[in-house]
Amino acid sequence: MLINIRSLAHAFLFLFVFIIPIWPEYAAIKFGSLPGLNPQRIIFIPMLSLWLLFIKYNNQSFKNIIKELLNEKWLLILSFSYLIVRFVSIIYSPDPLASTYVVINDVLYFFFLIPISSSLLDNQDRISNATILLVIAGIIVLIIGVTESILGKNVISTILEPTNKDMVLALASKARGSYRVQSTFSNPLALAQYILLIFPLSVYQFRYGKYPIFKFMGFIFIILGIINIFLTGSRTPIVIAILLFLWYAISGMIHIIRHTSGYLKLKFLILIVPIISGILIFSTVEMTQLIKGRTNLEQGSGMVRILQLANGIPLIKAKPIVGYGPGKAAEEIGVGRVGTNHYTVDNYYLTLAVESGLPAMLLFTLIFFNVIKNYYKRSKTPDTNRISIFLNWSLLAFILSLGVLSLKEIFPIAFFILAMSDKSYKIQNI
Repeated sequence: MLINIRSLAHAFLFLFVFIIPIWPEYAAIKFGSLPGLNPQRIIFIPMLSLWLLFIKYNNQSFKNIIKELLNEKWLLILSFSYLIVRFVSIIYSPDPLASTYVVINDVLYFFFLIPISSSLLDNQDRISNATILLVIAGIIVLIIGVTESILGKNVISTILEPTNKDMVLALASKARGSYRVQSTFSNPLALAQYILLIFPLSVYQFRYGKYPIFKFMGFIFIILGIINIFLTGSRTPIVIAILLFLWYAISGMIHIIRHTSGYLKLKFLILIVPIISGILIFSTVEMTQLIKGRTNLEQGSGMVRILQLANGIPLIKAKPIVGYGPGKAAEEIGVGRVGTNHYTVDNYYLTLAVESGLPAMLLFTLIFFNVIKNYYKRSKTPDTNRISIFLNWSLLAFILSLGVLSLKEIFPIAFFILAMSDKSYKIQNI
């Protein structure tokens, strides 16, 4: 019976992370007069219930979870501290009920995925299968993106009728001179963020996939991912890709220098230093142009972000510890897109600092860096541990992308990858 419960919980976990990017978060299903729910949340309920049953009737699994949590004391301390700060900030919210919903949603939908994933993905095969599942889901999303570009309109809008304000905003055109695809997401930037998150996993499957079909799936995602990044018309993924490439190149150079000596090291330095220097100069020029904006519309988008910071920093100075309440950053900052009455904040770090103070922003960042800090440890391990390095690159891309986006559409997948990254480091011979 326990095996069946575990298998069911595992199946629902995979179904949950598979459906998140495919079904738009804003597209809720209505049952009579009940509030609308999207399939992700409908699947989450039995997944959580089955996992709790599995833990209840399997004392060994419960003991293992407690043991792992105690071993990962920094991850535990940082997560609990972050959530405590978020709950405390509810007191200072003008709408405590709405703010409470935001925090409870974060606890259940994001943070609960860490112990669930960690207990169910307890060996190399399960973690590897999870990464190929994410890549396959990504291919579906990217095919929808290419189809959207060909049609010149949002594919979802041809299937679903807008039933609420969020759907109307999500399905509205995001054109900036030319059409920008968003696939199943509410914004082209959210699609770009998603591609950056999954891209390292596709590279892992392409290079080290267990079966030829897995390698092929990785290759397909890489090609479609690059195409879709350009189709989003977003500067962010290009800048982040350049930063990650530079980090990878410099880290590789340092690693080689450490493991060579004498004349060989001198030859390597003479050859590689000018190349790296040229890449750095070129990348700096390109990133400067991308950040400033290549067109008037891109420059206008950059000015919106500057205005958000200009309005947000004084708010943070006024309430640096507790903020103005979860879910209230956009209306407090009060910057909207031209032609709409909809306020946005294009920076999750700014959002957290305004909503729950600087401690919340710092703790959230440290949760991810607590796992990422092991990068150099992992890079020195045998090749059999390479999957954790690629998971780590996904987290790095995610953290960087939060500087230009506050949408939480891919947060469950990011926390799922966080759990796998942390778990993969503990499993021997992976």
